[in-house]
This record gives sequence, C-alpha cells and structure tokens, in this order.
Amino acid sequence: MLITWPRFFAVVLMIVVLVAGIIISWTNWTEIMVKKAISYPEGGAYHAQKELMSIYPTGIRKIVMLGDSHLGMVHWNEFLGRCDVLNRGIGGEVTTGALSRLDSIIALKPRLVVCQLGVNDIAGKGKSALQTWSDYSVLLNRLKSAKIPIVLNTVPPIRYQVQFNPEIRELNGQIKKWAMTNGTPYIDLASLVSEDGVLRNELTYDGLHLNAAGYLIWKTELVLQLPDEELAIPNGS
Repeated sequence: MLITWPRFFAVVLMIVVLVAGIIISWTNWTEIMVKKAISYPEGGAYHAQKELMSIYPTGIRKIVMLGDSHLGMVHWNEFLGRCDVLNRGIGGEVTTGALSRLDSIIALKPRLVVCQLGVNDIAGKGKSALQTWSDYSVLLNRLKSAKIPIVLNTVPPIRYQVQFNPEIRELNGQIKKWAMTNGTPYIDLASLVSEDGVLRNELTYDGLHLNAAGYLIWKTELVLQLPDEELAIPNGS
C-alpha cells in the first residue's frame, strides 16, 4: 500500500503522542513514589515509634543515631557489629520533630550522636534550606551546649525530583560550615553517593533512599568516626 505524506505524518504524530504519554506517565509515577517515600506522617506509625522511644531505659552512655529514615531503617548494631548503638531515627522525621524529642536524646547521656536530617523538610514540607537550617542549627547547638559530641552527615540528593536538589546542596553547605566552625566531624555523604548532582542509580532503590551498596559506602566512613571500644551496657539495662 502506497503511503501518502498525510498518512505518514499521521503515523509519526501518533508515535510522538504515544512516546510522550509514556514519558509523562513514568514521570508522574516516579514523582508519586518519591513523594510517598518522603511524606511526613502526622500520626500513626511515626507517633507510635516516638512514644515507644520515650519509654526505653535512659541513663545509658551509648552512640545514638538521630534522624530520619536514612538512619531509621538500619539495624545499626548488626550492621556495625557492636552492641552500643541506639537507633533514634524515624521515617519521615523533620528537624522540628527531632528537636521536639531532643530532651529524650540528651537524657540518654550519649557518648556520641550521629545526625542525619533535612531531606523531609525540603522535599516533604517544601521548606527552604535556610528555614530547615534554622531549626537544625538549634538542635545542634543544644547538643553542643550539653557537651555531647556529634558526627554530622550531609544529605544525599534526590534522583528524580531534582528540583529540590539546589536547596539540599545549600543545606549541605550550612552543615559543613557549622561542622568546620565548631570542630565537629562530618561525613560528606552527598558527595560519596552522588554523580552530576543526583543520587547514583546503582546506590538507590527508589531514588531517595540508599540500598545496601549505598550503606556499605556510608559504613566505611562512619566507622572511622566511632569510638574503637564498645561502650559497656549496665546489667539489666
């Protein structure tokens, strides 16, 4: 059958529309998935975890992981091969949430606090880097006033919702500046797991969170900042 120019253009137009539809659908799907991953839970599991953490024993000198799902989803004692790490990371956590439970962290009398916060403020709550840092810096200054050593971590960029990455970069700049000014160790996690300003595809399973390969990179740097000896756990604790 002879293909006329009008028919040819009609076929090309159909193909273009089909491809555009696929691209739009994929973009919408990834955006929905990332938004779901970073949505801040105002009730339910978040408050259940927060309440449970409030009844755990206090007065134990340990390493405390304070932050969002980047910390909360890992069994750190098993991962690091030591029994003196308390996980106080909660999925969806924002800086104001962590600040609201900081008294319970200080009550633990930790020997070290590892902090990882900020992505949910920016990508989940739509806050700017400066707004996020305003709360984050209060938290860090309170820990410093309590004479609790800190290890800071920069925030990995997002792979799909890249419009948030400039604010994440700005926040990371504030984190590094505070760390250097106050003589606080920090891990530039963002640089370790990103390429061309986005989270490396082989180090994430959803464009936001790290996968096992990503955590192994983080672990390599983290163990260098931890005390060599495990901290004793009192009997009955």
